[in-house]
Amino acid sequence: MTRTIGVSDLVLRNIAGNSYMVNPYRPHGDKIWSVNRTVVEVWRLLCDGVPADRIASALAHEFDLPADFDAHGVCAQLLSMTGVDAGLQSSVGHDRERVLGDACVVSVQDGVPLYGGVELTWGCNLKCVHCYIRPQGPSGPRKDLSATQWFGILNQLRDAGCLYLTISGGEPLIHPEFRQIYEHAALGGFLIDLYTNATLVDEDVADLLSVLPPRRVEVSMYGATAPGYEGVTGMPGSYRSWLRGLSILSEHRVPVVLKGIVLKENRSEIQDMRAFAEARGCEVAFGAEIMPRLDGARGPEDHRLSPEGAVEVWIEVTGGIDPGDEVLGGKPRFDDVSGILDCGAGRTSFQVGPTGLLSYCTRIRTPGIDLGVSPMLDAWPKLRVKSRESFGSPSECPECPSRPYCNYCPGVDRLEAAAGSEEGYTCRYAHARRRWFERRRDS
Repeated sequence: MTRTIGVSDLVLRNIAGNSYMVNPYRPHGDKIWSVNRTVVEVWRLLCDGVPADRIASALAHEFDLPADFDAHGVCAQLLSMTGVDAGLQSSVGHDRERVLGDACVVSVQDGVPLYGGVELTWGCNLKCVHCYIRPQGPSGPRKDLSATQWFGILNQLRDAGCLYLTISGGEPLIHPEFRQIYEHAALGGFLIDLYTNATLVDEDVADLLSVLPPRRVEVSMYGATAPGYEGVTGMPGSYRSWLRGLSILSEHRVPVVLKGIVLKENRSEIQDMRAFAEARGCEVAFGAEIMPRLDGARGPEDHRLSPEGAVEVWIEVTGGIDPGDEVLGGKPRFDDVSGILDCGAGRTSFQVGPTGLLSYCTRIRTPGIDLGVSPMLDAWPKLRVKSRESFGSPSECPECPSRPYCNYCPGVDRLEAAAGSEEGYTCRYAHARRRWFERRRDS
């Protein structure tokens, strides 16, 4: 599917007083520009059908334009954003890393919810042994929002300043109106990450993602062989469906990141999974973090590696970067351990579940603020205030020698406490990492 892109297809985003132009039809590297007020006004006039040779006079009453103001040049620069001539875009302020870096700084300083996640459904076509959502959420099956309802929520998120949007589930492709929801988000000027297991990807889905490219599609990888993969998913034939989905995405040149989920069932296949990703030219990331289900069930814990085994995986896939020396310079991951969230949750990021409830993240679901009742512009300040409340981190943290190696998360801590999990998994993992580095230094 091809489409002719015009200036009117560009999307203007205003975030904390700064203006950005987004082209939803361009790939991530050439998708967003920082623009000034003059460029914005030229764009509006072009969209209204004003000829380029009349734009300077149309702006003269509002702007103190220099004598050498080149309206045709600005028009050409705007046209370059559509992909017609990428060589003209530099003077518009196109520097992707700087633009996105500026937006991040604005988000932290002004409390803008720059990063958001939406779960279209908690339903899934797989039955993964480690899933923290099954059976469709913490309280059983629920009715998912319709596309029309999601349109309203997405508009709220956009107006509040959300730029980066993760679309996930469950399995988002199960939602009967996935296409309409994705299109609305993409054409709304969000920079989208799509999380999927890829087993339901077909030509129509891949065509949509190639026309309106996401930043990336993150695809779960549960094994490099059918026995390994299906030992996790619990669904015969799912490995073949996964391979087919990946092939279709590749054929449509959709950017894919493979996420290797390492469990007891597939630990022996980690190198084969790495080779699988490399052979297909895909970026790959591995993780072994497994937590109890949202409904309090401890079943997923039966499949996670021991803390020592998780450290072995971490060493195997990273080569062992020492957070005490190279990453954090010997400083702890967080400066105070009062339990206040030290990540972006409730400060610059948020999560919206399938029924429209706003929460901190995928792990901390309370308070759940109904965006159908309390709009995002009202709900976000409430969530920000609550994010500064204490989540009760362990009292022994301040003096713990493993603090630089710790991945303590109040959300996981709460889930494990609610499930009555074995105490100290996170602590034992941190201690195991510290001991490994101490042995390496002493050797």
